[in-house]
Amino acid sequence: MTDGDICIANIGPRQRRLRLQIGVLGLAGGAFGAVAMIVLGVPRLTRFALMIPFTVGLIGFLQYKEKT
Repeated sequence: MTDGDICIANIGPRQRRLRLQIGVLGLAGGAFGAVAMIVLGVPRLTRFALMIPFTVGLIGFLQYKEKT
């Protein structure tokens, strides 16, 4: 998007709030999982599973920010 483009939101405030909650829960869950896996000594390769909650959290935040 350039500076001259207009962004029209296609979701309402309630859905934006839901996207924000999903973003917060995804990132918090990923962070909690990372700490737990490190403390428990889980192998590094297994920690790649944390990409799922971090990705969900990131997508939630991006959808909230872009109003999509």
